[in-house]
Amino acid sequence: MTHFCKVFQLFVFHRLKHNLVSKNILANEQFGFRDDVSTESAIFKIELIFSAWNNKEYITGLFFYLTKAFDSVSHKLLILKLEFYGVKGSILNWLKSYLHNRKQRVVLQFVISPHLLSDCEVVRHGIPQGSVLGPLLFNMYINDFPCIINKISHTILLQMILIFLFLPMILMN
Repeated sequence: MTHFCKVFQLFVFHRLKHNLVSKNILANEQFGFRDDVSTESAIFKIELIFSAWNNKEYITGLFFYLTKAFDSVSHKLLILKLEFYGVKGSILNWLKSYLHNRKQRVVLQFVISPHLLSDCEVVRHGIPQGSVLGPLLFNMYINDFPCIINKISHTILLQMILIFLFLPMILMN
């Protein structure tokens, strides 16, 4: 990646981040990859468990681990979400170009023999890892999870989604 591309990524990152923060777009339940918030902040949601326990409610935890989370991001869906959150014009076009038709290949290094290279393949989904934009784009991609899981107490942790369901004892009898 060229130096210009890296600098431009920083520019886009700061524009997107400013837009998300100033318009309060990111869900409050979003704890990963954010300033002044950490996954440790999610631990304080444990109070919900103790409250339910004290009210003699059954507590059920559903745990979803998103394996290879950054690799599983759909480019089409991410672009739709970016548009929904107000990204448009040249920034949106640049992000489309940034994501689409990216190529990658595998380099095998052996101690004794020279390097072996695979053929280049087009990456059809996923966010470039190690990039400045990766974590922010991922947060925008999963930002609507709390809305989808509407009316369930929820907490999004970095790559793990932890959902607590509190059911009154009456429903269980």
